[in-house]
Amino acid sequence: MAPSPNRLHQVVLINLAGRLKEFARQNHIGTVMIAPFDVYFSDDEFVQPDLLLVAKEHADRLTDSGVMGAPDLVVEIVSPGSVRADRLTKRALYAKHNVPEYWIISPTEYTVEILSLKEGQYELAGLYENEETLASPLLAGLSIKVNALFEE
Repeated sequence: MAPSPNRLHQVVLINLAGRLKEFARQNHIGTVMIAPFDVYFSDDEFVQPDLLLVAKEHADRLTDSGVMGAPDLVVEIVSPGSVRADRLTKRALYAKHNVPEYWIISPTEYTVEILSLKEGQYELAGLYENEETLASPLLAGLSIKVNALFEE
């Protein structure tokens, strides 16, 4: 059994989830969910991203037990024991199943890396830190200062 996420991981998750949920509600763009909530790509390929968004046009993918197919956005908050899984294994899995946008948040580096899927591969859409305001190709108009995600 993996250890529970640390305090800063949870702070980031709560802060981001609140902001994304409010943005999604105000703009009527979809549903935000946090872990534990399963994403099923196939019978033997499933994950629990820290946070995900399913656009309203893909609402049929949401069930009571999880998302059946690709969410439109997945977010992983890197823990010391998850670096390889988040940066390599999950990145490849999300690209394989056409998740349009993937965010990797590093609490130890205080950064947000936004990856956008282009022709089956992720390209860096932005690397944000400190006072910078992140920009999401998927979520036009979203405005979050990176340091706000790390505030208790």
